[in-house]
Amino acid sequence: TVPESVDTTPEEGVAPPVVLPPKQVYPTEGEASTLLAPRPVSNDALKNADLVDNYVPDNWVEQRDYKREGKLEPGNPVMVRRSDGSTKWGEVIKKSGFLWEDLWTVAVTKKPDGTVGSSRIENGVMLGRPMPE
Repeated sequence: TVPESVDTTPEEGVAPPVVLPPKQVYPTEGEASTLLAPRPVSNDALKNADLVDNYVPDNWVEQRDYKREGKLEPGNPVMVRRSDGSTKWGEVIKKSGFLWEDLWTVAVTKKPDGTVGSSRIENGVMLGRPMPE
């Protein structure tokens, strides 16, 4: 908008005044790094913090000790295949993706205080669920 004190009536042979948009303020380098930093998935302590990031026993057998189908809920302990080929314990944090997708955010490491260290999104069928004893 143009302030009322500015006459916008063009004079003969004179271009009307140019009104510039408000100046944009960009964050400083420190502010930008704060704004772009990854947000923690959860500040809550993990329910199975003692299990997360520990190895699953090598002698566990599918359908005897664990299964890959069944309901998942936040807080469930799950088996996750890691990039180094090992299988470790993780904990389901939340449902991810679209409603029809079987994607879950899983805590794969923990901080010393028992909160989520790092997480990743996994397909539900790839997560082993321990069988009840």
